[in-house]
Amino acid sequence: MSATGTGSLKNTAARNDERQMQGSMSRMKCENPRAYERARYIRALQMYKFT
Repeated sequence: MSATGTGSLKNTAARNDERQMQGSMSRMKCENPRAYERARYIRALQMYKFT
């Protein structure tokens, strides 16, 4: 397999892992939905860039 093909497989695997993690971390599966929402809010504030 070529290097390009290998890189493509790694990217596909990484996207699949990310989707699985997102599903695992959903609000519906969380034991404490309020804590989940608060964590998302805090993360959004941390990611916000003031200009």
